[in-house]
Amino acid sequence: MGHLSKSHGCRVVFLVLGFLMLAVPGAWAGQPHFEAAVDLKSYYTSNLYHVSEKREDQFDTKNGPGERFHGMEGPGDFVFVPGLDLTWQWDVGKKRDLEVSFGADYFIHARNTIANYLKLGGLLAYDLTRRDTVSLDVDFVPERFWKNLSLEDPSTHLKIFEEARYRHIGLAPHYLHEWNKDWATGIEYQYATRDYEDPFHDRDRRGHTVMGLVAYNGFKHLDVDFFAGYNATATPTGVEFGIPVDRSFEELILGGRLCFHLPDHWKAKVGTKYRIRNYTTDTEADTTYFDRRDNTWTLDTEVGRKLGKDLYIAVLAGYGHRTSNRSDPTITADQVGYTEYRLGLTAEWAF
Repeated sequence: MGHLSKSHGCRVVFLVLGFLMLAVPGAWAGQPHFEAAVDLKSYYTSNLYHVSEKREDQFDTKNGPGERFHGMEGPGDFVFVPGLDLTWQWDVGKKRDLEVSFGADYFIHARNTIANYLKLGGLLAYDLTRRDTVSLDVDFVPERFWKNLSLEDPSTHLKIFEEARYRHIGLAPHYLHEWNKDWATGIEYQYATRDYEDPFHDRDRRGHTVMGLVAYNGFKHLDVDFFAGYNATATPTGVEFGIPVDRSFEELILGGRLCFHLPDHWKAKVGTKYRIRNYTTDTEADTTYFDRRDNTWTLDTEVGRKLGKDLYIAVLAGYGHRTSNRSDPTITADQVGYTEYRLGLTAEWAF
């Protein structure tokens, strides 16, 4: 597959949004309402790289050149994420709006500076009718360090590790229909790419996801969302240490969210997601991925309060856990899966 340059990736993101903005009839009939917001999120993660229990203790012993954790300072880290969002909203009819927004977040790591990266995003949302809304989400990461990945040294034929960096582009059109004041349903298609730099092009990804959403807002102080989806991600087949390796997989995705509207401008959110991933390779010699299933559960919570008209502050907490039935006879149970805890704060100021 071809590989987009960073500048071409940016052009794809903004050309898609620009074309759709121009295609919306009546969008520019009046002056838009403009809003800018700055936010700062700060959190601690116990397992930045999602390594297994056994690997967590190897950052200090396997950190030389060509080793697994060279240049990586450990699984635990403090992450700071300053962000900026710009939003324009036009009134295009009775209870119908057009909204365009652009955002940027920069992820700064206190210990693992090698993992710093920039994330750009855009949103176009248009009310077709009072009850029907279409939207397009776009996100773009020009370059991100993932972790050190293994490859075969061409001269010694031994396993070594090198930095793996990738570029990501995501496109997600969405349709939402409000049946009445309480019920809404939606459907979303997501297309996501991950293009690695040399020498890891055999890990490139092309993912297609279809998600369905059901939302209920009939309770006085509680909103409820449920979603389910299916993902198919394809990767090229490469030969590693003499064995054909195909990392393609399929996923079933289930999840939901509760949003509590509490007295005195307090708000609480609880969201969870469960992924069942099955790798699709039929090469039995590939003991890493053949007949393998990974189950991943994440839980995210937020409790916050609006202070005045424009300031919002919240406490964040999260948990992630993955198990795997990987059948490689050369590894033990503590070498698969991971557990992660997150705790932090976020503040957002709109002006």
